[in-house]
Amino acid sequence: MYAIIDNLRIRYLDNASVGKKTLVFLHGLGGAIESWSNNLGYLSKMYRVVAFDLPGFGLSDKPRRNYTLGFFSSFVLRALRELKIGDPVNIIGSSLGGQIAARIAITSPGKVGKLVLISPAGFTPKSFLSSNGLQKYIRILDASSSAEIKKALSEATTAQVRCDDAHMVYERLSMPGAKNAFASALKYSTTARRININKIKSPTFVIWGKEDRVIPVRFILPFIEMKNCRLYILENCGHRPHAEKPKVINEIIERFIEEN
Repeated sequence: MYAIIDNLRIRYLDNASVGKKTLVFLHGLGGAIESWSNNLGYLSKMYRVVAFDLPGFGLSDKPRRNYTLGFFSSFVLRALRELKIGDPVNIIGSSLGGQIAARIAITSPGKVGKLVLISPAGFTPKSFLSSNGLQKYIRILDASSSAEIKKALSEATTAQVRCDDAHMVYERLSMPGAKNAFASALKYSTTARRININKIKSPTFVIWGKEDRVIPVRFILPFIEMKNCRLYILENCGHRPHAEKPKVINEIIERFIEEN
């Protein structure tokens, strides 16, 4: 489905009538609705599930602009209003999506019920570009074929990369404005001020892969002292636990959302 939000044509998924609780999914840098393909089917049986191709990514419009965290968080809040999604919503964010979700939880606490952060960006030192996995991941910007995309993604993560997925990434990065959006979002994500976890009031569940090469698991440490927060580290798992270990992650999300 598509909607016009703030003059942008945005691709989204919404099963609308299912469940009394709403889960909003925010993908990571270079991602799309398909990033959650191993999760949405299971969770949509119990909840209203909403997922976006964020502006600049997937099949949504890709205007030439600065893709700041303020822009993304304002977009999500506007999209929730436009789609008439009532408060509170439970937000599940991966990587850049986790950074956006945390910002929304701080700036609009009344909008957010529970928060699930999966290998979130935004909790690393300012100008974080040093991880080996991140350096390899951003090589997809220079890839001239889907084979080169597959190679870069395989080296950046611990998960197997299917040829079909690599081809989809290649096609979408070839769309007008896609590489500019990717580079801009990367710039503003990695240079943003570190998020103050003490300002997050929503019950929070933080999930990390122990073998994450993009945002290493050591950056989970600040959450140990965060109030109303629990942590889960997965063995033999990289930067995308929801894709690599979907059964475990789906069950964690379900139990967390159902707890009083």
